[in-house]
Amino acid sequence: MIIEHPRYAGGHLGATRIEDVSDARFDFVRVIEGVRRVLEEIGIAFERIPLVPSGGINSFQKISAALELGASGVQIGTPFAVTQECDAHPNFKKVLAEAGPQDIVTFMSSAGLPARAVLTPWLKR
Repeated sequence: MIIEHPRYAGGHLGATRIEDVSDARFDFVRVIEGVRRVLEEIGIAFERIPLVPSGGINSFQKISAALELGASGVQIGTPFAVTQECDAHPNFKKVLAEAGPQDIVTFMSSAGLPARAVLTPWLKR
């Protein structure tokens, strides 16, 4: 089960309103504990369902924290998008690699869903 945190993920954020992106109900601690309780209630061992947090996991500390909460693993996206192995366009990789936290924006996409991306001249249009 992939657990995406809309406050930290890139691209479309799995929320329907921008206000929901920072809602505490999506915090990994809360979601993992909630899943644990539901599984216990229906008689399924927590360990039988792989839980994989996703969104903002970009350091050893964040990986360790997720595993300590009971996650089976983690999903990492953006840090791998800038690697040589990724087939993304070099210009895209450059934008990601050079972006700092101040360059990241949350906005309503043309699909009508909240999204997060690097603020570029194209996005400003």
